[in-house]
Amino acid sequence: MRKVLYLYSYYVIAARLKKWLLRVLLMFGVILLAVVLRVFVLSFFFIPTNSMANAILPGDRILVSKLHYGPLMPASPFEIPWVNVLFYLNGDARAMADDEWWPIHRFDGLGGVERGDVVVFKCPPNNKQRYVKRCVALAGDTLKVSYGKLFVNSRFCKEPATVTNYYMIWNNDSILFYQLLDAWGVEYKRIDTAADGIYAEVRLTEALMKQLLSNQMVDSIRHFVYPLEKTSNLFPEDDSYCWSPDEFGPVIIPKKGMRIELTHDNILRYGTIMEKYENLKIGRNANSCKIDGKKVRAYRFKKDYYFMMGDNRHNSTDSRYWGFVPEEYIIGKAVMVVGNINPDSKGWKSIRWERIGKIIR
Repeated sequence: MRKVLYLYSYYVIAARLKKWLLRVLLMFGVILLAVVLRVFVLSFFFIPTNSMANAILPGDRILVSKLHYGPLMPASPFEIPWVNVLFYLNGDARAMADDEWWPIHRFDGLGGVERGDVVVFKCPPNNKQRYVKRCVALAGDTLKVSYGKLFVNSRFCKEPATVTNYYMIWNNDSILFYQLLDAWGVEYKRIDTAADGIYAEVRLTEALMKQLLSNQMVDSIRHFVYPLEKTSNLFPEDDSYCWSPDEFGPVIIPKKGMRIELTHDNILRYGTIMEKYENLKIGRNANSCKIDGKKVRAYRFKKDYYFMMGDNRHNSTDSRYWGFVPEEYIIGKAVMVVGNINPDSKGWKSIRWERIGKIIR
C-alpha cells in the first residue's frame, strides 16, 4: 500500500512539474516570438511632432514594416527589445551602449527604398532617436529646391497631396476669411507690416491653396519663401554656403561606387559622412588631401545614402539641416496608422476613430 501511495505521489508531482514546465516554455516561446517580430518584422512608433502633417499627425501610433527594405540585424543587444534590460543592469555593458557589438547586416527585403516612401530611420545627429520623413531623393540623384519646389535630376517632382507650405494671403473680408480658415482647421497667423500691410500667413496644401485662390474674399496669394542667407544652420553646416530651406542645392546624393574629386567644396559636403559612416580619417591642407594618412585626389563611396524631407516643409528638421541618411540607418517603411489619442479629451472621446487603419501614403 505504501508503495502504491509513493508511486501515486510521484506521478502527481511529475504531472504538475510537466504542466509548470509547459507553461514556462510557452511563456518563453511567446516572448521569443514577440522579440523576433519586433526586431525582424514590424514595430510601432509614436509620432510626437507635426513635421509629416498631413500624412501623419501628432499623436499617431504607426505600424512600421521592416520586411519592405529587409530586416536589419541589431548592432548591439541594446537594440533588442526586453533583452536590452539585462544589459542595462550591467555597468560594464552599459558603458558600451553606443558601440557596435557586431558587423551591420541587412537581410533581403521585398524591395528597396523608393522616392516618395515614408521611412522610419535613425536620426543622423543622434542615432538613438527615431525620425519619420519622406524619402525625396535616392543614392545617385541630384537634388535641388528652388522657390520651395523640389527638383530631382533636373525634373520637377509632383509631390504628394499631403505636402504643405506657408502662403501669404491678402483678403478683403477678414472676419469671414478667418472664419473659413477656422472651419477648415487650417493653421494661420495674422501679420501686420508697414511694407506689406495686413495679411495672413497660412499653412496649406496645394489643393487648398488653389481652392482659396478662387475665393472672392481673397485678393492675392504669395508663396512664402525663406530668403537666401549665409548660415551654418543648414547642411553642410558651413557659412560659406548661401542657401535656405526653400533655396537649396543642387547636391548629389552619394551612391555606392560613385567617385568624387576631393575638392574643397566636396570635402565640405561629404567629409562628415566619409568620417562618420565610411570610417575614414580625413586631413587637408592648402595643397593636398589625406585619407587615413595617404595623399589622395579622389574617393569612391562604399555605401548608398538617402535624402529625407518632412511634408510640413517649413516645420521639419530634415536632410536640409543634417544631410544624408546612410543605408544602415534605415529601419522600415511606415505603412499604417493604428491609433491616435487626443490628450485634450477623456475616455472614448479621446480616440480619434478616423485615424485608425489609415494607410500612409
